[in-house]
Amino acid sequence: MKLYYDSDGAPTWVEVVDMITFPVPRIRMDEPNTVIVEIRDWQGTLYSTWSSRDFVEMKITDGAGAPTTLFRGFIGGKKFLHNKTTLTIFGFSKKLESKPLNKQYILALGNISDVPVNVVGALSNVLAEGDVSTEWYSTLGNHWDTLDQDPEYIQLNTDISGGVFKVDEFDMDTIAGITSITEVRIYLRGSRYGQPSGPIAPSVDVYLNGGWVGYQTVSVPFGSTGWAYTTFAGAWNQGDLDALKVRIRGKCSGEYQVLTIYQMYAKILWDGIDVERIGVETLPSEDEEAKPFEWDDDEWITNQDVGILVTDNSNNNDIESWECTSPVAADMTNNGTYIAGDKDSFDAKDGVSYHAREADLGIQMDITPVIGGANIDTGLFIQKITIKWKYGIKADAVGPVNVNLFLKKDSDWTLIAYGPHSAPAARWYWVEDELVIEGTNAELLKYLTVDTGNYDELKGIKFQTEYSTIAHEVKVDYLVADIEYIAHDIAPIMEQITDNGDSWLKATGVDWTEMGVRVGDSFKIGENTTQILTDISSAANITINIQSTLSKYIAQWVRGTYSIEVLKKVCLLEGLHWWEDHQNYEIVVSKEADFVDSTVDLTQADYKWEWEFSDDPNQYKSVIVFGSAALGIMYEAIDGDINNISPLVKTIVEETIVTIPEAKEIAVTQLAELKVKRPSIRIPLVGVQADLDVGKTVTLTMVRPTVGEDDYPIRMIERHELGKLGGIKTIIWCGLGHSTWDEELIDTVNKAMYLAHKAHTDRLVSTPAGIGAVITWSQIGGRTSGVRTIINNELADGQSIDIRIDTLILTHKNIASAHHAKYTDAEALAYVNAQGLALANTKV
Repeated sequence: MKLYYDSDGAPTWVEVVDMITFPVPRIRMDEPNTVIVEIRDWQGTLYSTWSSRDFVEMKITDGAGAPTTLFRGFIGGKKFLHNKTTLTIFGFSKKLESKPLNKQYILALGNISDVPVNVVGALSNVLAEGDVSTEWYSTLGNHWDTLDQDPEYIQLNTDISGGVFKVDEFDMDTIAGITSITEVRIYLRGSRYGQPSGPIAPSVDVYLNGGWVGYQTVSVPFGSTGWAYTTFAGAWNQGDLDALKVRIRGKCSGEYQVLTIYQMYAKILWDGIDVERIGVETLPSEDEEAKPFEWDDDEWITNQDVGILVTDNSNNNDIESWECTSPVAADMTNNGTYIAGDKDSFDAKDGVSYHAREADLGIQMDITPVIGGANIDTGLFIQKITIKWKYGIKADAVGPVNVNLFLKKDSDWTLIAYGPHSAPAARWYWVEDELVIEGTNAELLKYLTVDTGNYDELKGIKFQTEYSTIAHEVKVDYLVADIEYIAHDIAPIMEQITDNGDSWLKATGVDWTEMGVRVGDSFKIGENTTQILTDISSAANITINIQSTLSKYIAQWVRGTYSIEVLKKVCLLEGLHWWEDHQNYEIVVSKEADFVDSTVDLTQADYKWEWEFSDDPNQYKSVIVFGSAALGIMYEAIDGDINNISPLVKTIVEETIVTIPEAKEIAVTQLAELKVKRPSIRIPLVGVQADLDVGKTVTLTMVRPTVGEDDYPIRMIERHELGKLGGIKTIIWCGLGHSTWDEELIDTVNKAMYLAHKAHTDRLVSTPAGIGAVITWSQIGGRTSGVRTIINNELADGQSIDIRIDTLILTHKNIASAHHAKYTDAEALAYVNAQGLALANTKV
């Protein structure tokens, strides 16, 4: 290996000689990296050479003729001894830990005022969605797709047309919620070329109200390419638009003529209800009622990508508690020789139990109660199912006996509680617990049965003993199911804004009437994560290579926050990993699904028997995200797979999250990765292995033990000098688990440092109510009367004073939630004197 420093910032690399210990560059995913190097000091001169080289750029290569860069960063520490100097080199991403980012990403906030929005005189675009008949030439197999938003073209020329009209006819898309249409405009972008005078302009026709209206000319330019349109006026309705067709007619008859159409769409002028729009208004205050916004048209979509984050303010879920309706089902027991109790035995933990005894040895016994209750209309939305139980088992003799609890999902029985088992003779052993199942409405319905338009029972639940040669008996003291539902299936919402007017926002493809959004729900407009990463790159002067498509939004005022903290926030939200790419001198961010294939296949021949496979049970059952404490932000994502019996719960505390949609997206995104077991595989290799790097995948085939062939991501890579004769030894760690003690230690130290700084900066951004989450005195409801009451209560002998609290305490001053504005003695004295309470020479 060779070590270099930059002598002039160009950079001009100068080799550093006399290394005592060769560096061991280790690159690890999701963390800045550090390398230690020792240099021999022959005559004590290194201090004068290196003491002024602060933050100087450094790099390490493999020393080959065409060198591979193994590490690049800057000097972050130096220690001088009588015979050597130790250099600490930080990876270049370390800059993110000292570069603050101050940005306002809460672009607007308020409440929902209308769902959906009544529309008058709206203009909406409608695109072609299919071919009816085609006679023109197309650059693609179908014609309608060539004229879509990513156009190719359709074309006529003299050879094709030959002086005869050619027609292409298209089916068109539609718009929902229309009550009336007064105009249909057909736009073409095209060109006309040729001799002697070029082809005539194309004409278009529309199919409305059961017939063709008639061709009208669209004068696309001659000699250049441009837009033109024609207008069809009339009175049409939703059904007419649903059946809309457009045909384009043209011909070329000269010696050389070409007529080309690149794009076509219809613009509809309509009245009705736009389910993709919501009305919005400002937040009310004590001094001012809420009022509609006064935005410019397209203010939120012009040269930007921003999103709306909506939080449900209703919190009005209902719960039905279902109990046993019948202890006897078609297969209630298999040879149970003793049964006592009825359906009421299950409803309370009162010692009154359903009791079954199995004396027919070697036979499996089932207890299959029917759990149901009050009907829940199928038009409602299931939010959560909670199964609660208490049951026990007793054996006649010492030996293995066991009873398990199973729940039916669709047609499959799944184990949800195991044991008790292997009970000593003549003693009862009990299990008491509950299972919470959360997920989408569609997933939760797989546990319920439908009877004449209502959900009324669980699909199935049963206690089942295992085969045993010992007689035993089972008691079920308690078994109920709580079904939580809501009239509107709302989850925290995060959607891209695709259009806006003065006081409305639109998200194309989102039907707000089906999202459960109601008047009074709150919203914020946030910035897209791609722009936020761009801001981090600019603040730290580091290139960030975004390897995945990002789709989330953050509404937060970033104040006093280091760039590394914001980067981690984006990675949490989008499900990204990041790492230093030392060969290209950039930070790469990517989702696991987008890791680049190294195209390297490794087998036992490459690494002999020196590999290690760590298979820790590190999967999680749920992820809980806690955001701003002042706003009560919290969201838990639970793995709905009841086969996941992990007791592990991941808790993420991120005070900068100020909306529930952000908390939800983080919880769901992180659970998707953490709910599966993540192995760690250590493989040593000979050579620099330049094609292997962090963030790439490698195909591994392991024979002993037999793991089999699979693709694994590389999360960490380390390179060593190999012997005195040179060469490189490379160690890769594959999989997203942990396998080294120092990884755990580094994680713990970095997390402690990260949270210590955040404990201070979060106080700047975690306050409720105001734009940018900064509270002003005018935003505090009842401020004047409330403080006046407190002071009056404190005055002796019934004295009272009108002190103009709003002027005294907070004139032109903002405060954060965790701080108070302090007035000086002089300010307070000046105010009291101004009130005619002559207290000169009195210290307040």
